[in-house]
Amino acid sequence: MRYVFFSCSIVGYVIFLAFVQGAWAFSDPDAFYHMGMATHLLEFGLADQFSGLAPTTLGQHFVDQHFLLHALLAPFLWLMTPVVGTKVFVIILLLLCLGTFGWMLRTGQVRGWWIAVGLVALANPWLFRLNLVKATPLALTLLWLSIIVLVKKRYWWLTIIGFVYVWTHGGFILLPLVVTAWCLTHKTIVPLLCTLGGIILALL
Repeated sequence: MRYVFFSCSIVGYVIFLAFVQGAWAFSDPDAFYHMGMATHLLEFGLADQFSGLAPTTLGQHFVDQHFLLHALLAPFLWLMTPVVGTKVFVIILLLLCLGTFGWMLRTGQVRGWWIAVGLVALANPWLFRLNLVKATPLALTLLWLSIIVLVKKRYWWLTIIGFVYVWTHGGFILLPLVVTAWCLTHKTIVPLLCTLGGIILALL
């Protein structure tokens, strides 16, 4: 019975998200930038310079700080129209972020974790921010995953998470801060070394 309830809840939430994304428009102009970068990646590969921005520093020294987001978005633009593909992609990212959040709470043995997930899923700030075409849900997913591996003491995964985080979001500095807090309370430096190793490799 519980699985039926969860399944119906997920299906209902997906329908609700589809309704939210149903408008033939975007709430944030950043969506067009991310669609453009994903399209550029499909047509020309990784961008390291833009001749059209020659008067700026981006003309010769461009770095895509959301590269992983654009790489994941690109197949959706190839399979569907840009607007539809982007909206489907946003829904998938939001569900992934929410699912990882629930996994994190369950791993931490938080009582009533499913209630917390339900409340967060319907919270207006959550719905607004994570329904935008941004790297935020992907970055949060990586942050939740880092906490999960810390609890499970599988520290070497932090090297991979740190590496991926750098290519996902400019706020990757949050990861070593979270890991440092864990290290201070658990009196170990191994997780921080693994995290910094992944970040340094990604920045090279």
